[in-house]
Amino acid sequence: MTKVFNAAASANGLTVKAYAGDRCAMLAFNLDDHLTAHLAGFAIRRRMAPGGDWRWLGNRIAFASQYGTLGSNKFYPSNVAPFQKFWWLDFPADGAWGTYEYEISAMRFTQAGGSVLKADQTVTLRIDVGPFVEDKLTIAFTRGYLSSQAYADRFHNSAYQPSGNGEWNFDSAPYQTQWQWLGGHARQTLIDFFVECRDDPDASIDALVYDFNEPDIVNALASFKGRLRMLADNSKTHADDTTHGQACAYVAQQVGEDNVKRGHFSRYQHNKVLIKKVKGKAVKVLTGSTNFSVTGIYVNANHVLVFDDPAVAQAYEDAFDVMFEDGAKSADFEKHPAVQGERLIQSPGLPKLKISYAPHKKPTASLDTLLTEIKAADSSVIFAVMDLTGGGDVLKTLSELHADKKVFSYGITDKVDPEDNTYENTQYFDPTRKSGEVVYSKENPEKFPPPFSQEKMVAGIGHIVHHKFVVVDFNDTEPVVFCGSSNLAEGGEEANGDNLIAIYDRAVATAFAIEGIRLVDHYAFAAALKNHQDSGDSGPLALQADQPGNKPQWWARYYVDGSIKQKERLLFSR
Repeated sequence: MTKVFNAAASANGLTVKAYAGDRCAMLAFNLDDHLTAHLAGFAIRRRMAPGGDWRWLGNRIAFASQYGTLGSNKFYPSNVAPFQKFWWLDFPADGAWGTYEYEISAMRFTQAGGSVLKADQTVTLRIDVGPFVEDKLTIAFTRGYLSSQAYADRFHNSAYQPSGNGEWNFDSAPYQTQWQWLGGHARQTLIDFFVECRDDPDASIDALVYDFNEPDIVNALASFKGRLRMLADNSKTHADDTTHGQACAYVAQQVGEDNVKRGHFSRYQHNKVLIKKVKGKAVKVLTGSTNFSVTGIYVNANHVLVFDDPAVAQAYEDAFDVMFEDGAKSADFEKHPAVQGERLIQSPGLPKLKISYAPHKKPTASLDTLLTEIKAADSSVIFAVMDLTGGGDVLKTLSELHADKKVFSYGITDKVDPEDNTYENTQYFDPTRKSGEVVYSKENPEKFPPPFSQEKMVAGIGHIVHHKFVVVDFNDTEPVVFCGSSNLAEGGEEANGDNLIAIYDRAVATAFAIEGIRLVDHYAFAAALKNHQDSGDSGPLALQADQPGNKPQWWARYYVDGSIKQKERLLFSR
């Protein structure tokens, strides 16, 4: 049966749109303009279809009078404490995948200035929720939530790796539960790839690694004696005495020195790629932004893609062969016909793809297509890009998108301040403000007002948002997502070994769009908590009660003609 990636339903002026992401769903709501009176928010319940038990989704925020009424339970059912926004992201428990039926109700105050709620318009719909797999393509994300209320609640801000000597070969057993949660679907996808290759005696792996020190992955690659070739970065960042260098030396000792090479282009060998070959023929490839390191999988927000297709795998194998043969020399790579220019692939069971490999003599060889798509956007651009301060027109255009009122833009980036424990340049481009840009710092530790827990950051971990993706028109007629290992800067395209992928597919673009929205929402909510605390209000953050008289209602900003928040409401629910 074909997986249902999106669904829509309407009743009595309430419209709901559901989108499937990777192990999650996004629900977007719209009410006709004349139906907003006494609106308290939206209640959501779901059940496994058909015939499962209904369960109300919980809200951590409640009305002020409700706090303390549920004892130790931190979540209030949304029919009692409705969501006061026009979309919501739902993440069922890991493993609880399948077809879900959602029921969404507009909740209203029964009288002006009152506190009693009743359900009004109600809509139900069904959508499939689980790991993102579309025929021959798998999309998987890490959680990127080491600093979060969820991690604080589950693991009490405990360490995710040992402190001290910085060696790669520590005992990972004490961290497996945390790693499973932090690594999410991306970690499981890596594990599945290794197990599949291990269990096939005719299979071998060609690997391109940049940052490499996750002990389970190092040991997995080291176990492929006679069945592994690996090219690893050896720039100054990854010298022989680093954990990366030590891990590479160990793998070389296990599989043979001739099968492991170290090298870099003008700056880095920046790919993160595993190619499965069967009897010497490339059949499957794993790529993306996720480094095979503790930070890459368990701290960073990252993506992994698996193409179970010989045509795509061979395209990556062609690039690997050139790199491995000459040890990542820019001059040889740039002139090789097998890897220069964009490679168009239209293979059964896959959407249309364009793949390019860096380095290039001219960075626009790979970035022009992306820049053209951004500038031609009809409705939206959603992005998560590690750093927008690099050079080139793509990053400049992304950093200025929020000033364009014609196109809805939602994005996140970060740049860590090495001088202290503050992640001071985590920026999100926020459609609630006309200027678009808000800068927010997470301190270490981060203290939030009740009922929220203290979050702990870990100094020295580098970027938290490590993605490099841009989604154009995710729910329009011609959506496309650009992703991979490229930082999208012109300098990187000239100096790094990288790959950039364009995927022309609505379901894939939607999954990446939800990931961008998820990350922006995380930091936007943290900023709201911090602003509440800084305002001097010592009480908990609370839902807005019905406002009598001329006081603005919580929903009013969504109905201001021409406002960016109105665009968000209409775009997500259409």
